[in-house]
Amino acid sequence: MTFDLAALTADEADVLLHDMAEIVSAKRMLEDPDAPRAPEPPVIVEDPATAAAFEALQLGRASSNGSGPKLSRTVDEFIDEDEPEHDFKVPNVIETRERVILTGGEGQGKSTFLRQFGYQSSQGLHPFGGADFEPISVLLVDLENPRAQLRRKLRELRVVVRQVVGGDYDPTRFRVIPRPEGLNLLEPDDREWLYGRLDANRPDLLIIGPLYKLALGDPTSEEVARLVAGTLDVAMARFGVSVLVEAHSPYASGGAKRPLRPYGASLWSRWPDFGIHLAESGALIHWRGPRDERQWPEMLTRGGEWPWTAVTTSREVTFVRICEVIRDRGRKLSLRDLGQLLQVPKSTVDRAIKANQKQWDALMSEVTE
Repeated sequence: MTFDLAALTADEADVLLHDMAEIVSAKRMLEDPDAPRAPEPPVIVEDPATAAAFEALQLGRASSNGSGPKLSRTVDEFIDEDEPEHDFKVPNVIETRERVILTGGEGQGKSTFLRQFGYQSSQGLHPFGGADFEPISVLLVDLENPRAQLRRKLRELRVVVRQVVGGDYDPTRFRVIPRPEGLNLLEPDDREWLYGRLDANRPDLLIIGPLYKLALGDPTSEEVARLVAGTLDVAMARFGVSVLVEAHSPYASGGAKRPLRPYGASLWSRWPDFGIHLAESGALIHWRGPRDERQWPEMLTRGGEWPWTAVTTSREVTFVRICEVIRDRGRKLSLRDLGQLLQVPKSTVDRAIKANQKQWDALMSEVTE
């Protein structure tokens, strides 16, 4: 593919240059893991158009009169640049060129939530019940679910979306690519496939996953992870897209609780701007420190108008946390024990249970079977 250098800012070009170098470096390690690594190995790109763009990126950092690199901006120049303080794709949730990984166990509703998130965002409906906003373009690349199953799930969502949006419904803002065979971003052809779809569709938000189906290499390999992450970073720099990746959590071992982070290389615990785990209870738990302030809800609940709905009242949040503790312990606990574990008065626990008595009775039946 070719790169329109005029479309890139200096910062974007620097990111693209860095990530292309990372991709080439990671590819070399995969081809020959025992080869000695130079601190800054030269980068060779075989495709002529890409090679020319890459060379231009390298040389473009020099001044036009050939006198060498320009002085960097002062701190005031950097701070006072003419740009919005926040450039949100989804208000107070995802900003331009942000990376989010959503983890969870198998069958806990990750894919359902991400499909809903994408469909709502494409129609300007806030996924967590906030005010409507300017619709964005969304591309969903499903690397796991069979076409027929994906079609059925989206058909169910479309009924709700049309009811809510009415005559403003616009399907052209939500594009879907089912590819259950997965991708292998270790290979140039599959990287070009992804870049080509982003170039053709120009989405504001890319929803893709699961993570383990982005490459055929060892998912625990740091070099494999570097190449996959570098590919996504190049896509973000080139197309200005935000990325929301679905991932599975590792299984528990040695009697410990199941980790919340993604399965695979440790890089995936550092790469995203936001790492969030969707628990069976619907709790949204941050497994890495957020790089900025956002308004992801503490809890989601199943059912209602949508498959997932944000929990907004403190009493609802308390009850969902109660359910999470009960399921984790596998038995009924006293109001006093629950209050101590949740660090709230037992009267608060009692009111939350009474307000959700039917669900509480069902939970008690579940843990006493």
